[in-house]
Amino acid sequence: MKIIFVLSFLFISNLLFSQSGINYYYDAAGNRVLRKIIALYEFSKAPEKPTKPLLTDQQGAFTFNVFPNPTYGLLKIQVDRAFFEKGTASLEVIDLQGKKLLEQRYAENETGVDVSQLPVGSYILRIRSTEGFVGEWNIVKAE
Repeated sequence: MKIIFVLSFLFISNLLFSQSGINYYYDAAGNRVLRKIIALYEFSKAPEKPTKPLLTDQQGAFTFNVFPNPTYGLLKIQVDRAFFEKGTASLEVIDLQGKKLLEQRYAENETGVDVSQLPVGSYILRIRSTEGFVGEWNIVKAE
């Protein structure tokens, strides 16, 4: 009986005190290529529609917000103003086979990409700056 009580207590305390996690992804050379912040919700609350970005990524000196993910049509991207001090950036949506489906240039700290015409599935969002920065994020187009 004591064992069941202790195991139940440990399981419930783990649920109550769980925190958001951070996953890091590295390339073959050991360079960090992606950081994802995973937001966990309390088990007693149902997740609400996001009012702020759920995916915030710090890459080098810049902070990127990509939301909502999964998206139904318009994907919003926010970046620090300092990112555009020396030029513009290009934004690409690529399928998992490597085929470029969308491409656009932008020079503002907030922009949107309309992916409503794409089929449901997973895609890669790639941002390239004129200064040589390249960032990639996994995005999901939902029904």
